[in-house]
Amino acid sequence: MVNQFKVAWIITRLFQFLGISLCLLVGLMPYVILYLGKKFPIEFTKDPELYKNRLWYISFISHASLGGIPLLLGWPQFIPSFQRNHVQAHRRVGKVYVFTFLITTINGFLISFFATHGWIPAFGFATVALIGFYTTLQGYLHIRNRKILLHQKFMYLSYGCCFSAVNFRLVQSLLSLVSNSEKLNYQISAWAAWVPTLLLVYYFQFFRKKHRKVEFKPN
Repeated sequence: MVNQFKVAWIITRLFQFLGISLCLLVGLMPYVILYLGKKFPIEFTKDPELYKNRLWYISFISHASLGGIPLLLGWPQFIPSFQRNHVQAHRRVGKVYVFTFLITTINGFLISFFATHGWIPAFGFATVALIGFYTTLQGYLHIRNRKILLHQKFMYLSYGCCFSAVNFRLVQSLLSLVSNSEKLNYQISAWAAWVPTLLLVYYFQFFRKKHRKVEFKPN
């Protein structure tokens, strides 16, 4: 008889391994592109006129260069053993995550107004940027006030927004297999990259455990 708990454990570990691998891949991509320059195998199609817009250019470069940092640093923060055994490292890494992701969301909001394929993806990118900024700031303020559970809940939502960078590329790749419309694929991906994820995180962190008492860190 198959041990259901063992199967569930294996499936969970496989998904964790896949998620971490994708975080590393997408998180390192901006720095690989920066290193390889024109030798990078993927061509990015942007309107040449955009490069003349100083606001877009500065925001885009800052968003691309800093965006990989919270994606790379975020996932170990949710490992219980790391939180327990490396408290100081958890705090220091958390500060870097908060700082870089807040800047990333601000720049993401600014460049969303110049998004390809119209207002639908632009609105999607702007919305997830605002949610990412709010949840990250709330997570930071709650830990400053020693509200551990609220800090954890908001940081899960924050990283859900951060992980949209991974989901966006996954959804686009999957949609390209069934649709030849680049515009439609892009518009759907701008929303599908984060809406389902945040709904699931919200359910498990807030709705499902709404009766759970909030703990306070002792002095």
